[in-house]
Amino acid sequence: MLQWTVYIYVFAIIDGQPLYGNADDRDMCNVYQQETYCIELRQRMEEKDMKDRGSTEEDCGVLTHETDDLKQEPNAVRVRWVKDYIFVNSAVHWNMAKERCENMGGYLLEIDSKSEQDVVTQRSLGKFWWTGGRDYHGDDTWAWDSSKDSFLYDNWGGNQPDIGFEGCLVLTSAGDWHDYPCDSTFFFICEKNSTFS
Repeated sequence: MLQWTVYIYVFAIIDGQPLYGNADDRDMCNVYQQETYCIELRQRMEEKDMKDRGSTEEDCGVLTHETDDLKQEPNAVRVRWVKDYIFVNSAVHWNMAKERCENMGGYLLEIDSKSEQDVVTQRSLGKFWWTGGRDYHGDDTWAWDSSKDSFLYDNWGGNQPDIGFEGCLVLTSAGDWHDYPCDSTFFFICEKNSTFS
């Protein structure tokens, strides 16, 4: 037990400096600040010859690189931040996007904060992407499909959402939100709180 406590302590404080000011800093601070902080952390660890203990950018709450090693979705890119995201470059209607995310053990993207919005927008590559946002009753009462939560954060574009039968939410190339008919075809972003396999 003592060894485990010491091990955690080593990663919690280096040279008397805490890795995180508080839980919000770890989870939801600006991604650019986190990436800069991870670089500084790596430098401090190298100075103390601690790099070989296996700590990486993941200890900062972000993973600053992308991979394309997903067997289920060969046309996809994985991005790790506080959550795991898969950007699937295959245009499908909303129900198919939902099904494919669920087949990988995840769900369509649910954006909970401006920080998360910034992370996914930065990697949106000028495309439109399905998210998990739904208006099931056509009355502009929007919620996330998987969690059933109402939006804590939103980034609607001008004159959005439209009144009508556009019940599925798209993240646009500019990063704002638009509602579209669910039978439209777009790329999609899957999300998972743990790592996709």
